[in-house]
Amino acid sequence: MSNVPLHHPAYDFREFGYHVMTCPIAVVAENLVQLANVQDQHALRWLDPLMDDGPTDRFLNDLNIAVQHVEFRTNVRLTHSATGKPKHFRLTQATFSGSHLELVALAVIRILIDEYTNRLHRCQLTDCGKYFVGDPRSRWCSTTCGSKYRVR
Repeated sequence: MSNVPLHHPAYDFREFGYHVMTCPIAVVAENLVQLANVQDQHALRWLDPLMDDGPTDRFLNDLNIAVQHVEFRTNVRLTHSATGKPKHFRLTQATFSGSHLELVALAVIRILIDEYTNRLHRCQLTDCGKYFVGDPRSRWCSTTCGSKYRVR
């Protein structure tokens, strides 16, 4: 991915569009969380209701409407192991054309498809409220927040 931070105005979201489909899901989730934590309205539009209510029918309907005009083309090829047996499919090219809202919606779809929502959390320290990716049992975004929570 680009070395430019996601919240930087020079960040190329078309590049992220390619990575939404090709990066490990942990990277996609981390990028989505970063956007939410810099108060990106599109990331918050999806993460807030997903964290509050889960993927309700209305949420999924809104998500589908958001990406209905997205063009995403891919080329896939089969790679082979050293023995010549088929190994796995590899995405070799992807072209995304769409808005920032549509791109963030695609990232949320990828998280839902890969069943990664149990790793997305909102810090339970009320003064913090940051989003983070962690173990399904995680409650705080940092040890500092966990300590503050326990002291209260």
